[in-house]
Amino acid sequence: MKVYCLSSDAAKPCFVISFRGLMIMLDCGLSAQSVLSFLPLPPVPSARLAALPSYSPPHINDPLLEGELKECCGRVFVDSLPEFCPPLEQVVDFAQLDAILISNYTCMMALPFVTEGTGFKGQVYATEPTLQIGRFYLEELSEWLREAGGGAGGGAGGARRWKELLHLLPAPLSQAARPRAWRRLYSAQVLAKALARVRVVGYDERVELFGALEASPVSSGFCLGSANWVLRSPHEKIAYVSGSSTLTTHPRPINQVRAPAHPASSTRYVPHAPRPIKQVRAPRTPPINQVRALRTPPHQPGTCPAHPAPSTRYVTHAHHAPRPINQVRAPRTPPHQPGTCPAHPAPSTRYVPRAPRPINQVRAPAHPAPSTRYVTHAHHAPRPINQVRAPRTPPHQPGTCLHAHHAPSPHQPGTCPAHPAPSTRYVPRAPRPINQVRASTLTTHPRPINQAALRGADLLLLAGLTQTPAHNPDNMLGDLCVHAGVTLRGGGAVLLPVYPSGVLYDLLECLSMHLDTAGLSQIPLYVISPVADASLAYSNILAEWVSTAKQARVYVPEEPFPHAALARAGRLRHAARLHDHSFSEHFRTPCVVFCGHPSLRFGAAVHLLELWAANPAHAVIFTEPDFPYLEALAPFQPLAMKAFHCPIDTSLNYSQCNKLVRELRPRALAVPEQYAPPRGAAGAGGAGAGARACVTADVPVLALRRGGVAAVAARRTLARAAAAPALLPALRPRAPLTAELHVRDNVLTLLPPPAPLQPSAEPDYDLGPPNVDALVRCLAAEGLGAARVEASPAGAVLHLPRHDALLHVERAHTHVFCEPRGRPALRRALRAAARRDPAPL
Repeated sequence: MKVYCLSSDAAKPCFVISFRGLMIMLDCGLSAQSVLSFLPLPPVPSARLAALPSYSPPHINDPLLEGELKECCGRVFVDSLPEFCPPLEQVVDFAQLDAILISNYTCMMALPFVTEGTGFKGQVYATEPTLQIGRFYLEELSEWLREAGGGAGGGAGGARRWKELLHLLPAPLSQAARPRAWRRLYSAQVLAKALARVRVVGYDERVELFGALEASPVSSGFCLGSANWVLRSPHEKIAYVSGSSTLTTHPRPINQVRAPAHPASSTRYVPHAPRPIKQVRAPRTPPINQVRALRTPPHQPGTCPAHPAPSTRYVTHAHHAPRPINQVRAPRTPPHQPGTCPAHPAPSTRYVPRAPRPINQVRAPAHPAPSTRYVTHAHHAPRPINQVRAPRTPPHQPGTCLHAHHAPSPHQPGTCPAHPAPSTRYVPRAPRPINQVRASTLTTHPRPINQAALRGADLLLLAGLTQTPAHNPDNMLGDLCVHAGVTLRGGGAVLLPVYPSGVLYDLLECLSMHLDTAGLSQIPLYVISPVADASLAYSNILAEWVSTAKQARVYVPEEPFPHAALARAGRLRHAARLHDHSFSEHFRTPCVVFCGHPSLRFGAAVHLLELWAANPAHAVIFTEPDFPYLEALAPFQPLAMKAFHCPIDTSLNYSQCNKLVRELRPRALAVPEQYAPPRGAAGAGGAGAGARACVTADVPVLALRRGGVAAVAARRTLARAAAAPALLPALRPRAPLTAELHVRDNVLTLLPPPAPLQPSAEPDYDLGPPNVDALVRCLAAEGLGAARVEASPAGAVLHLPRHDALLHVERAHTHVFCEPRGRPALRRALRAAARRDPAPL
C-alpha cells in the first residue's frame, strides 16, 4: 500500500491511496492562500485601488511587466484575477483514479480541477449536506469572480510575466510557493459537470469499491455532513480522519470573558455553574477621603417605620464562597442617610466622600446566584446605565441555609450567629460604566464524532487539525461578543467576513442572544451572499445531520437554528448583492454584516471595508482561521477602523488529537509534515523549550510532504474467496481441495476443476507456417468478413476492417491484434478460424 500527498496545505488535504489495485483519492482541497498576493476585486470600481502606483523591479525595464504589479504601503500585489493552488497533477494520473471520497464541504473546492479535462472516469462519494453546502461555496466563489471580471485597476486580468521574474520581486511575493502551478477558477459549466458526478451516501452506509474494499462514512462532528472515512477489506482496515471536532460531545462553558482594552479596560469574570461564584474581596484599608464613623449598633434594614429598607449593598461573607464577586444593583428607594434618624445613630459603615462624582457601590448576592450584574451611580439611581437586569430573586431563600433553625423564616442579615451582618464596601467608579458579558458557550451544531468505528485500524491517516492551536473557540466567541457590543454601543457597524455556511449558523445564534442580553435587540443583522437565501433555508431541513439538542427542537416543532425566527421578526435580513433593493431599502447603522469573502479579495466585504475604512467607530472582526488577518488587510492600509482577530476553529487541537490517537490505537499513523514531530524532539507533543506543537504517538509515524510517497506495510497474507455451490459436495474436512480459481473485479471464486482431457492415441500437431489463403477462407467462414492481405518481409498481414483487427502471420509466430476491451465473440471467432486451418504451407 502506498500513500501519495498532493497538497501542501494540511487544512485543505488531498491524498491518494493505492491499495489492492485501486487508486482512491481522499479529499481534494483547494488552497486559497495564493489569493493574498493579488489586489482586491471590488464589486464597484474603486478609485483608490486604481490610483495605486505601479511597481517594477530595480534596474529592470520589461514592457511585458507593465501594469501587472502595484504597490500599497510598501507591499507589492498582482493586479489580476486571483489564482488558486490546486492539487499536484504530476505525481498521480487523475485518469487512473477509481473513486474520490469527500470528508466535508471545505475539502471539495478543487473537485472540478480533478474530474474535468483529466480523463477521470471514477465515482465521487459525499454526504448530502456536503454536496449541497459545497455547492453553495463553489457557486458563491464562482459568482464573485464572474462579477469582478478583471483586475482591480481595470486591467485585463491576465498577468503572467511576473512569475518569470519572481526572484527579482520583494517579499512576500518572492516567497510564493510554485506560482506557475496556480490556476484560474473554473467556469459555472465546469462546476455543474463536476457536481453531477457526486453520489450521495449516508452515515454508516457501506459502499463497495470494485469488490476490493468497502468504504463507510462516519460522523466527525466538525460541520454539517462532515465524515471520517473507514476503508475495510477482509483483513485490513484504513481510517481517514479529517476535520473532526469534539466540542459537540464535550461542551465546555466559558469561565471568563475579557473586556477589550479600548473603552473600558477592565476585566470582569463571568461564573459558570456548578462551580462556586468567583468573588472579589474588597480592599481592607479604607478608601481615600472616606471617614469611619463611631462604631454603634448596626441599623437593621426595614426596622425603622420612617425609613424603609435602604439601598444598602452587601458584600457576601467569606464562608459562602471563596471570594465575593463585585456585583452592582441599583437602589429602589432613596438611600437612608446614616445618622439622620434619631432612633438610629450612624452605623459602622463607610461613607462615600463628598466628591462631585458619585461612587459606584457593589453588592453581591448572599448565596451563589446566576450571573446578574448591575452598574449604577450611587446617587443617581434608579436607572442603571448600560446594564441588563436579570430576573429578581430574593437574596436568601427560606430553608436554603445550612443551619436548620433558619428553615421556618427568611434569613435576615445579621440575625444569625454564623452569618454576621455583612459590611458595606464601596468601590471607586470607573470613567465609564463597564459593559459586562453573559457567559457564552460554543456548542456546535453537527452530530457528535463517532470514535468506535475508527478503532483498531492498520493505518490512521490524520489531517485537518486546528489552524489556531493557541486560541480557544469559547474564549474567541466571548471576545467577539464583547468587541461587537462595544462597537455597536459606540454607534459603529461590525463587519464579519465569513463563509456562507458553517460557523455562520453558530455566530447568528450566539450573537443574537448576546445582543438581547446586552439590551441591543434593535440592532439589525445582515447576511450578504449570492447563496444566502438558499444556505439559511437549507440548514433548517437537515435535522438528521445536526446534534441531539438541535434534533429535539424539530419535534416541538421548531427550527433547529434560530435564524428563521430572527428573519420573521425582521432582525435578520439577507440579500444576494449590495445593490439589491430589499437590502438598500432597509439598511441602517449601527448593524452587524456577515458577508464574504474571508480573504477580503473579492465579494461584498471588499466594498464595505472600502466604505468604512476611514471611520474608527466601525470594526471588522475576523473569525475564519484560513487567512492571516494582517495579510488580508494589507491592501486596505492605512486603516482607521478597528480590526479584531477572533478565530473560531472547532477542529481538533494537538492535545485532543494525541488523546484520540491513544484511544483509537492504530498500528501506524500518517500525518502531513506540518503535524509530525521535528527531528530530535522529545516529550509529549514535542513539549520543550521553543518546540512547536505536534502529533505524537506510540506507533510508527509517517510524515507526508507535498509530492511525496510513503509505503505502508499491509498485512495482506490471506484473501477471502467464495466457493461455488457445485464444489460443495467435493469438500472434505481437513483435506486438500482441488478447484479452479476465478478472479473478476477483485472477487475470488473457487469453481470445480475442468474435466480432464481424454488423450488421443495419435495426437495431431500443426507444424510450419499457416496457409494465408486458407486462413482468409476460414475467417470468412466464421462470419468475420473479407480480409485484406498485405505482404510483409516476415510473412503476411491480414486486416479485418469491420472489426478493426490485425493478424500478423509469420513463419514462426502468429500475432492477433484487436481492441483491449474487444468483444468475447470476436476473440472466439478468431481462435476458431486459426484452428480450422489444417493446411500449412
